[in-house]
Amino acid sequence: LTIIRHAKSDWPESTQDFDRPLLKRGIEDARLLGKHMRESNYNFDAVICSGALRARQTLENIRAEFSIAENKIQFQENIYMASLTSTIKLIEALPKSLNWTAIVGHNPTQTELCNYFANDHLSNMPTCGVYTISFQVDDWKAIGYGLGNCVSLVTPKMLKQQ
Repeated sequence: LTIIRHAKSDWPESTQDFDRPLLKRGIEDARLLGKHMRESNYNFDAVICSGALRARQTLENIRAEFSIAENKIQFQENIYMASLTSTIKLIEALPKSLNWTAIVGHNPTQTELCNYFANDHLSNMPTCGVYTISFQVDDWKAIGYGLGNCVSLVTPKMLKQQ
């Protein structure tokens, strides 16, 4: 499971939260992460993305550098403002045939997912952070609290320092 927080966004005057666009920095960071994903051989079977503009633009800019087939992407408006519990239920309902799924969403839920599944103590998932967890199970229904292991946490800041 790869948990992705949307990139740095703007909040122009009279814009609803759901419709906030990415800042130039957010676009650049998402492209940098896409390049990293391509070079690191990420291979998602599915990507579930919030319907909010900043999440969709994050995914769009990741895809500018890293190929993800359109038929692997599902936009779900309910990821925006989703609770930890409802997001866990969404993940547990994934088909058994999917081995590697990414979820593009928002804080605080993205940080809570990392801490829940990997029993981590991440205080705040940075914008455009990518946290990958592995599970030693053969069905998404079998995942649970502390049953995952953090494989990696990658942030734009880390990649810029390389």
